[in-house]
Amino acid sequence: MVININSKPINNNSTDTTITASSPNARILIVEPDTSLLTVLSLVIRKHYDVDVVAKGSKSAVIEYLKKDHNFKCIIVDDETSRGAASKIAIFSQNTFDISVPVISLVNQFSASIDNKFVYAKAIKPDVINPLIQALDSFLPKRKKISMSNSSSTDNSNSNSTSNSLSQYFFIQLEEILCFNYLDIDCYIKISEEKVLKILKKGDIFSVADYDKYKARGISGLYILYSDLNELIDKLFLNFKTLYDLNFYTSAENLANLSFNKNEMFSEEKTATVISSIVQALQNAEDQKLSYDDGMNISKQTIETIYETTAKFGVNSLTQHLTKAAVILSLSFIRSSPFLNNLFESSKKTVFENNDNYLVDHSVLLANIACLVASMRGWSSNLTYYKLVLAAFLHDMPLKNPKLARFRTTGDLMNRCHEFKDSELKEYMNHPQDAAKMIENYRMIPPDIGLIILEHHEKADGSGFPRGLNYSSISSLGQLFIVAHDIVSFIFSRSFKDIDAEVDGVTSEEDNNELNSQSVNLISFLNQHRMLYQHGEFKSIFDVLWNHFKFTKVASKFAR
Repeated sequence: MVININSKPINNNSTDTTITASSPNARILIVEPDTSLLTVLSLVIRKHYDVDVVAKGSKSAVIEYLKKDHNFKCIIVDDETSRGAASKIAIFSQNTFDISVPVISLVNQFSASIDNKFVYAKAIKPDVINPLIQALDSFLPKRKKISMSNSSSTDNSNSNSTSNSLSQYFFIQLEEILCFNYLDIDCYIKISEEKVLKILKKGDIFSVADYDKYKARGISGLYILYSDLNELIDKLFLNFKTLYDLNFYTSAENLANLSFNKNEMFSEEKTATVISSIVQALQNAEDQKLSYDDGMNISKQTIETIYETTAKFGVNSLTQHLTKAAVILSLSFIRSSPFLNNLFESSKKTVFENNDNYLVDHSVLLANIACLVASMRGWSSNLTYYKLVLAAFLHDMPLKNPKLARFRTTGDLMNRCHEFKDSELKEYMNHPQDAAKMIENYRMIPPDIGLIILEHHEKADGSGFPRGLNYSSISSLGQLFIVAHDIVSFIFSRSFKDIDAEVDGVTSEEDNNELNSQSVNLISFLNQHRMLYQHGEFKSIFDVLWNHFKFTKVASKFAR
């Protein structure tokens, strides 16, 4: 595979972990490089069984570990990225220690038919939970059912919560939270055997800075209510499956072998060219030969084809495949993008040389900036990047007139409403809801992408639309996406100010020189938005950006 979107080391540390349960003698060893699946497996196993979970990221690491410690009830091995690993580990245990440890192999649909007489059971990805539980039930000690009679003693509306004991709570390792950036449920920190303190409320995002802070204090994990555990597992398992589905598009060979209905193509020739370009770009990415500019240009061509096809046929299999391929392509170069202060200069030629395709240009740049801001904020999980890139690509999809995409507020639009038809004005006012509804037709995408899209014209002070939400009601990722969108709008409005003026025939040579000397400067942007971004996650994002540019003393500039 070109990019393993699921596998990402936590904060550059080893993925090896041990999660302790109440019984130190019963342990499970999991060999799984995919941190998102590892998190789900750990939660499911510890929910059902009274065991400890030890995690290793590779077969070689496991062999070395088993030489020192082989006392496990079961070994669960990823056999997708390392074919035959399960058999080799089973044989090693049998020959070296003269013991037979049940080994369960996690396979994909293509390797499931491979004969493996040394494996106790197989579970086919992505739906591994039920077959795994069926296999483990026969030899693992079941966890005693937790009575929820005392769970009401936890007041979710108050940050201080007491309980008779920690038996009402379930331990979650910090690495497991950081893997998805947030759990979307309340999380607590242990104060004593009798008391916990709520430190994350539902919807909060857990950053790298949070991870480092708690690790430095010797805290290895947080707690959630047992009554929230099933909901958490369902959400995280859905997130894993969306990432696993996305992995299909990391293979240039998979994309090259896709077939589509010619009657659902806006342009058969253009579609074939775009797919060929993506395949070549992914191959170049695998060889580390994909330049930032090439990646941006191919992404733009792909998004343009998606918009054209959707406008004519709606959401179909072609648009879904192209969208996810475009996400993978973007993620292949976004992680290596320059910091914000260098991004604009490197994107100048790619993005700003053409003023006629704003709808596509600003969507592609928005994906980059949103991910870079998220990285600076410490929200750098693959799932977070996936959500931001997909939202950026699809947020303005219902707009048939690309000029409408330039307006950030209804006030700006009303000042020029005479330039548009009534139907276009209605289209603009409804496009957040329409885009959010349109993506419901996409299969296997994170469910909260629709919320990010729905919120992208809201404002911190409540003056936005369509719902007039303020900072206290906008989701955390929604707030970050809004800031990134504001930055992109600022860049384009300043970059093309002189161009638009020349086109209108109202700019003198002296005026043009003055306009050319004005730079697109992020410090200027932050100063303009300082009062607006004073609350909620808006303020945290503002502070991160301000501190970055304050200490680096670098401002990105553009001149036409």
